[in-house]
Amino acid sequence: MSRSAAFRLRVPVALLAAALLLLACRPEAGPDRSSTAAPAARVVLLTGFEPFGGDSLNASWEAVLELDGRELAGCRIVVRQLPVVWGKPMEVLPGLLDELRPAAVFAFGQGRPGGFTFERVGRNARKPFKDNLGRRPERPTVVPDGPDQLRSPFPMNRLMPALQDAGLPVGVSENAGQYLCDETTYTLEHLRRSRGGFECAFFHVPPLGTKLIVSGREAACDRELLRAFVAKVVESWAALPPPGSEPN
Repeated sequence: MSRSAAFRLRVPVALLAAALLLLACRPEAGPDRSSTAAPAARVVLLTGFEPFGGDSLNASWEAVLELDGRELAGCRIVVRQLPVVWGKPMEVLPGLLDELRPAAVFAFGQGRPGGFTFERVGRNARKPFKDNLGRRPERPTVVPDGPDQLRSPFPMNRLMPALQDAGLPVGVSENAGQYLCDETTYTLEHLRRSRGGFECAFFHVPPLGTKLIVSGREAACDRELLRAFVAKVVESWAALPPPGSEPN
């Protein structure tokens, strides 16, 4: 492919990502998903991971970092970084839930090239991989005596049309890898069931610089595209009716 052809290919993808982000950041509030009359703005907590494995960047952190403090679809966005350390999700997330009282928590991790993935299942079992401290897990499970797996009830099927209409390649997985992404998926669903009061979902994003198909065109995964995906997730979720509010 010539340099001029490659430039023509990248420009529409960059414009698409910018348009998605601008649409998601527009000031109109989505439907109120709370049961109270009028909170100022619902809080949505976004998490990404620190770099790991000797890398200087983690795509999941780059995806959420610049959204901190913004308003998306009537929601106030708060961003926090998770360490790639065994046990930290269960150590850190309860405190964030107490502090922020979020309506939703969307966690992101760096996955494989080719597209974005919603993780449907969190597994309790840990694989004996080393974390960023060079340590293997001290125990074989996230929650002692917890179920082998927890399935998320998050209505991803309701978000899929909006994400696919935006040209974003999105799939559903039932294997988050049994590393810190899987641990975070399991931890969030465990906390949701035990505490209540928030919705949650975990997504894998492709590494920076890898190739994927966006709106029928090959594109390089960059920060703008990652942020556009995250913003579209928040916007699509905010447009849904409150859980339990629809007639059977």
